[in-house]
Amino acid sequence: MKNTNEVIFICPIFVFTRGCSDKFDDALAFWREKGGDIRVCDYTPNDVSSTLIRYNAELGFYDNLDSQVVKYIKNNNLYCKYSELIKKLRENIPFNTFEHCSRTASYALKLNYDLKLGLDYDKVLLSGLLHDCAKALCREKHDAGNIPSDSVGKPVEHQFMGALVARSEYGVDDDEILDAIRYHTTGRQNMSDLQKLIFCADMLEVGRKYDGVDELRKIIGGSLDDGYKACALAQYEFLKEKGGEIYPLTLEAVDEFINN
Repeated sequence: MKNTNEVIFICPIFVFTRGCSDKFDDALAFWREKGGDIRVCDYTPNDVSSTLIRYNAELGFYDNLDSQVVKYIKNNNLYCKYSELIKKLRENIPFNTFEHCSRTASYALKLNYDLKLGLDYDKVLLSGLLHDCAKALCREKHDAGNIPSDSVGKPVEHQFMGALVARSEYGVDDDEILDAIRYHTTGRQNMSDLQKLIFCADMLEVGRKYDGVDELRKIIGGSLDDGYKACALAQYEFLKEKGGEIYPLTLEAVDEFINN
């Protein structure tokens, strides 16, 4: 609130709590001791994050917003920091892939908020949005010499190409973002929180429909580490049942879970 020390004495302040905070009682006592007439209302609204609203608006998602607010945002070109990047991505990957990338970014943003991970929201958005940016691209157009030779022609190739494309085509030079893209399919040992987040969001975004996905979403709702472990093991079991070669990074990623 702007000019709090002045406003607090002008009129009663009606407070609606939002979510849970161990700081609320302390803040309430602090301002009442200063003489403020603070009245806590007997109503708890839904826990809606203005941060998530802004970042989801970037992606074209307007949940929890009145239609007039959505209209105002669109008419005034608000929350369009990444509009050119999103436009380019939409034009360069298949429609279904773009929709999946948008949902992955949105789900990752929500997990970052719900789990209080404290990750940079811009990095989360860009990592999720660009994780499949190399899908359906011609490998020869890019410097394929910079990707592992044992990934060429395999389903995991796009994650390595994605990091190159994100840098060369979309101007991303942040190594945390590039590594989140680079390992979003295989995983690896010693994954950072951002890498775990994108790996899981890719598997669990709301468009995913497969046996066990609801249970995995429930697990990650309590802990990123538990969710990542469950997702990595579920992927490993799926690949084993499917047959064929499992990429070495995936084997290394699950080794610590299987053998410990």
